[in-house]
Amino acid sequence: MLCLTRQQARSLDRLASEIHGLAGCVLMENAGLLAALEIERLYHASAAAPQAPVIVFCGGGNNGGDGFVIARQLQARSVPVIVECTHEVHGQRGDARVNHQCAQTLGIPIHRIDLSDDAKAHRDRWPDAALFVDALLGTGFGGPMRAPLAQLIMAINGARAEAGTPTVAIDLPSGLDCDGGHPAEPTIVADQTLTFVAEKAGFGSSQAHPFLGQVTVLPIGVSAARVLGEDLS
Repeated sequence: MLCLTRQQARSLDRLASEIHGLAGCVLMENAGLLAALEIERLYHASAAAPQAPVIVFCGGGNNGGDGFVIARQLQARSVPVIVECTHEVHGQRGDARVNHQCAQTLGIPIHRIDLSDDAKAHRDRWPDAALFVDALLGTGFGGPMRAPLAQLIMAINGARAEAGTPTVAIDLPSGLDCDGGHPAEPTIVADQTLTFVAEKAGFGSSQAHPFLGQVTVLPIGVSAARVLGEDLS
């Protein structure tokens, strides 16, 4: 089975653009669209109350950019959605910033998370969520978890445990090491992980299994074997 390391995942994005002419915004759109379609299916299969929103948690990097695409695609499919983000739009770069701005323009409800809040204050904002979508941290994360973000992750995990709110991780659960599968303290506990192109190298670790849930690999319109070639060896 093909599994990608952190460096291979980074190289895939770069080489797809530099050598194959596939812009990063296209890869992000493909990733967000395929993830949104799966989340829409999960939403309609859930026992959530009518109009209960999907809460998408967006970090400041490309994983957060994927989250903003997901939110936009869900809105386009009449799925109620709210974004909770860790960064203002001016604190982001590149494709993530573009998709944050687009979500703002479309009137998607966006709440800037106060990372000084404790876990309870975070959790009190999401009493009726249908699903949580974790797009906080991607393959570039390498622990330890910063204290302010740790409170947010504990709040998401707490709401999942107490209210039974299903959690979907985008690419990998925030806090999980891409290469070794080591979980930071804390790490998002996902019911489903939607990972792009291929599973990540750390997914085979026994330490990772309690955090991944069901793993689904989604294509983003580029072949890792074709783009990376010998770099996969």
